Amino acid sequence: MVDLCAELPIGQFKGNYMLMPILDMTPLTQAQCQMTAEIIEQYRLQGRLLVCCALGYSRSATAVIAWLLWTHRAKDVDDAIAKVRTCRRNIVISTRQRLILIEWSRNLHAEI
Repeated sequence: MVDLCAELPIGQFKGNYMLMPILDMTPLTQAQCQMTAEIIEQYRLQGRLLVCCALGYSRSATAVIAWLLWTHRAKDVDDAIAKVRTCRRNIVISTRQRLILIEWSRNLHAEI
């Protein structure tokens, strides 16, 4: 489980658990996008995975978008957002969060 909820962290969990406490409506930084993408992929390789926050509209959606970009499952930020919307229609990605993702994605491609 990758938990991005600062307000309601899970006290005990049997299995792999990573808490990245981010307050609601706070955009993930580029470093947080990178870290969550890496952790999601690491945990995904070990089996079933849940990426969560309080409502699943912004923080966890952003983490999955970052993972899609980092693993080259999406060609760009808009493609990644569209892929997440197919499973969760009402996600909320702010303009600021979108810009952070775009800049982070550019940095990813510059490293290749």
